[in-house]
Amino acid sequence: MTSDVTAQTRKEQLRAAFRERRAEVTETERMRASERVCARLLDCFEPYEHVAAYKALPGEISLDAFITASFTAGKRVYLPRVDGPQALCFVEVVDLDDLADGPFGLQEPRGEACELAVIEAFAVPGVAFDPAGNRIGFGRGFYDRVLAIRLAQQPTKPADGIVPFLAGVGYHWQISRDVLPTEPHDVALHCIVTDEALVEVLGAD
Repeated sequence: MTSDVTAQTRKEQLRAAFRERRAEVTETERMRASERVCARLLDCFEPYEHVAAYKALPGEISLDAFITASFTAGKRVYLPRVDGPQALCFVEVVDLDDLADGPFGLQEPRGEACELAVIEAFAVPGVAFDPAGNRIGFGRGFYDRVLAIRLAQQPTKPADGIVPFLAGVGYHWQISRDVLPTEPHDVALHCIVTDEALVEVLGAD
């Protein structure tokens, strides 16, 4: 229990520091970084047909260009929607204009939730990451819960590649030089896509 409490406390400290740094990002900087991230993410997700993205919060890397390019490439794209106090579901979208305002200032898709098992790759937002693939989210645990469910549905390393593939998305400065505190429920990523590089996770196959 003590270690978990310590991890939680340290996470809150890091979350506050990284969110403060993100608030300093100008819109011009965000747009430039988003363009670079979307190009790298398209390359990273090229093998996958069914991909999950997200709509950005203020200051976050925008994936709108990635989503639009994925439509053009014939991919199926899914966005998250809050589905209860502790649950996240994903809904297929075909038009970014057909979204509704949801909680936490996010735009969310309408329609029925998809079966999680169809999604092959996830672009995962976060507040901070580290080279080992650890991630600090926004503190509600939505992504950790839904990704844990998806990971349980299929082996992570079948013969034809990693499915589901989990890619963290953020600015390069969001990658901590120190190992982030973790808890048993945290889900690790396979790579981190930033405005400067595609960062392969240490130890990932």
